[in-house]
Amino acid sequence: MKHKAFFRTLCLMALAIWNFGCENDGDQLEPLTPKVTLEKGTCKATSLTVKVTPSDATSCAVIALETEAGIPSTDDILQNGKNTAADKMSEVTFDKLQPKTEYNIFAVAANDTKFSEIVKVTMETLEKEDPDPDPDPDPDDKLYEMTPKLITGDYLGVGGFDGSHEYYTTITDAEFDEWGGAVSGGIVMELDIYAAASKNPTNPILASGTYEIDQEEKWLDKTIDAQSIYSRVFRLAEDGSVIGDPINYTSGNLVVNYDEASATYDISGDFILEDQTHIVLAYKGSIEYANETGSTGENIIMNTPYIYDAAYHGAGTGKEDGLGIYYIEITDAQFDEQGYPTTAGHHIYIKLFNEIDYDTNTSIPAGQYTIPQDDNPTILSMCSDVTRYEEYGNEVRWTFLPSSTIDVSYSGDICTIKGSMLNDDGTKIIFTYTGEIKVKNLAQFPVGNVTDAVFERGEAVHKYLMGTELEKYTMTFEDKDTGVTASIIMYDNKSDNPTVKEISTGTYTATPYADEDATAQHLTFQLGDDPLLTWYYGSYGFRYNYANGMKTAAKVTGGTIEVSETPNGMKFDLKLTTIDGAFEGVYEGEVPFYEEGTPDPIGDLDLTLTGIHRQYDNSSTDPSNFYLELVDDAYTESKGMDGHMVVMDLYCAAGVTTLASGTYPLSDEVQAGTCKNPATFVRIFKSGNTTDVTFKSGEIQVTYDETTSNYDITMNMITARQEIIKCKFTGKITFPSPQSMSKKAIPILYKDTE
Repeated sequence: MKHKAFFRTLCLMALAIWNFGCENDGDQLEPLTPKVTLEKGTCKATSLTVKVTPSDATSCAVIALETEAGIPSTDDILQNGKNTAADKMSEVTFDKLQPKTEYNIFAVAANDTKFSEIVKVTMETLEKEDPDPDPDPDPDDKLYEMTPKLITGDYLGVGGFDGSHEYYTTITDAEFDEWGGAVSGGIVMELDIYAAASKNPTNPILASGTYEIDQEEKWLDKTIDAQSIYSRVFRLAEDGSVIGDPINYTSGNLVVNYDEASATYDISGDFILEDQTHIVLAYKGSIEYANETGSTGENIIMNTPYIYDAAYHGAGTGKEDGLGIYYIEITDAQFDEQGYPTTAGHHIYIKLFNEIDYDTNTSIPAGQYTIPQDDNPTILSMCSDVTRYEEYGNEVRWTFLPSSTIDVSYSGDICTIKGSMLNDDGTKIIFTYTGEIKVKNLAQFPVGNVTDAVFERGEAVHKYLMGTELEKYTMTFEDKDTGVTASIIMYDNKSDNPTVKEISTGTYTATPYADEDATAQHLTFQLGDDPLLTWYYGSYGFRYNYANGMKTAAKVTGGTIEVSETPNGMKFDLKLTTIDGAFEGVYEGEVPFYEEGTPDPIGDLDLTLTGIHRQYDNSSTDPSNFYLELVDDAYTESKGMDGHMVVMDLYCAAGVTTLASGTYPLSDEVQAGTCKNPATFVRIFKSGNTTDVTFKSGEIQVTYDETTSNYDITMNMITARQEIIKCKFTGKITFPSPQSMSKKAIPILYKDTE
C-alpha cells in the first residue's frame, strides 16, 4: 500500500461520520432528493474545467458533449460520464476537445432512492494558438537554490519491474512543528525513487548513484517515476499552507553518495519543473527511511492469533469462475468497535479457493492451500496479503509469494489452521490457530437455467399510467423452495370498472425497457435493463439464498407470458429468457392487488426487544414527543448486520415530561395519545441490508411504573399485507433532557424493480 508518512502531515484528513439509517428533521416522510450544481471554470483550446458540487447524494457524474449531440439521459450521464465525489466540490477537466467548439456539460447526482435534476452549463474552447517559435525560456530566470532542512521518506520494498525497491523521499527547506505541520514558507519536493534493496529493512539505505527523472513509468533501478502522484513539488506560504496546485517534474536527477562509516549522505539535485522553475539543491547529513515493507528482516511468529472474520462468498467470476471463495482474516492485533486497531500486530487476509458449496452450514474445507505460480486460482489455492499495524495504527501491506502454504484440518468441530507465508525478502510469517470457526454464508445463488419453477405466491402492485388508457402491474411470483422469484412489469388496458383490479387474459409479448414507461402497450411486458446499485429496472429473474438474504439478479431479455383463468384463479405461464438462460415457470391461484409503495412481504413477527439504540425527549413541543429505537438481541450481537429495530414515534399531551402510560393507536396525524404513521415502523437487517416495513393499523401499549421507573411496552400492528407484527420491551428508559428531534429515522419504502 503506497503512502507517504511525511506527506500525510500536509494533508487534511476528513472523518466520515456514519449516521444510522436515512435520517432527517422532524416528521419528513420522504428521503432527501439529491441536488447538484455546476460552475464554469477555465477554458483552453482543447480542454474545459467545471466545478461540480453535489448534495444529499451517494454518487455523481458529469459529461461533456458537443451542443449538436442533444440532451443525455440520467442513465447516460451516470454510466458514461466522469464520476466525482458525492460529498464535496470537485473540479473536473475534459481534455482532448476540439478547439473553438461549443460544448454542453451536464451533471446529475443520485442517492439510494432518487436522482437529481440534470443541470447544464455551456462553454466554448479557445482557438488553438500557434506554437512559440522560441519556447525555451532561460531556466535560470526561475532558479531556486534550495538548502534542505530535512530529508525523510518511506521504504516500501519491491516495486520495480526489475526487482528494484521503492523509496518515497521528501526533501524540504520549510520548518515543521512537533506534530509534523509546516510553520514556514518554502517548498516540499516528493520523489518516487526506485533503487536497490536494503540489506536490513529496519534500517533502509538509499544506495549511492545517480537517479534520473523517468517520464515513461519504466519503474527501473536508478530512476525517479515522474508520473507518480508521489513525485510532485508543493509551494508553501509563510504560514505553512499549500499554495496552488502541485507541480510536476519535466527533467532532472538526484546524485546520492552514502558513507557507511558515518552513516551520512552527500546529496545534490538538479530539476526542471513544468512551470520552468529550476531547482538546485545540496545536502549533507542523515536520512531516516521508515520501514513500510511489513518485514523486519527476520521470521515473524504470531503468538496469539484469532479469527477476526470468516465468510463464504460463493462462486467467483473471471479467473475465479467455477471456484468457491472463502475469506478469512487472522490477526494478533486488537481492534475497537469501529474496526480500528488499538495495538500493534498483524492482520492476515486470506482468500481460499475450493469447490462451490451452497450449504448453509459452510465450513472451510480441509487441505493444504498454496499460492499459484501463474496467478490463476485452482481448487486448494489461495491469494493472500498481510497488513502490519505499526505504532498509532499506521499500516503497511505485505504480499506473499507462491511458496506460502496454509494447512486446514479438523478434529471434530475444532479447526486448526497453520500458515507459513513467504515474503519477497525471504522471511516468513508463521502462525497456528486452533478453535471453532463460524463461517458466515454470504453466497449468492446463480439464477441459472430455470425451466420448471412452480410459484407458490403471486401478487400485483398496481399503478395507473397518467395520460394514457393503460394500467401498469408489477407482478411478483415466488418459489420459496428454490428461492426463484420473478418480478415482471406488465401493461394492460384500463378496466371498465376502476374499483375492481384485474388483469386481462391473453398472450403478453416483450417491449423494450424505457424510462417513464414510454414503450408501454396493451398486452406487453417490459424487458429488463442493466441494474444501478440496488435498483432493477424493468423485468428480472431473481434467486434468493434465504439463509443469508443474498440475491442474484438476471434481467429478462425476451419471451412470452400467457395469462388465463382457471377454477383456481388466474394462471400465469412464464416462458422467458434472461442473460443467465431460460426462465420458465407457472403460477396458478388468487392474485392480491396492492397499490404502488406497498412494502415487500416479511411474514408475521413476534419480537422480544432487549436494547435501546436511541431515544429522544422533545417534551417541550405541543404535543409532547417521545421517540424510541428499540432492538433485539440479534441486532446487538451482530452490531447492526442482522436483527430487528422497532422505531416508535409517540405523542403525549402538552406539558407531559415523561412518556405516560396508555394506549397509543397508529395515526396519520400528529396528535396527543397516538403513535405517528409512517414514522413508527420496523427495520429488518439481514447481512447488512435493510428492509423497512410500515403499518396500516394497530397500537402501542405503554405501562410506566413510577416506583421502579420501569417500562412495559407492547406493540401490535398490522401491515398492508395483513401481516401481524408483535413486539415487547421491558426495562428502564432514561430520556435525555428536552432537545431537538433532528435525527429521527425515516422509513425507506421502494421496490427493487422501481
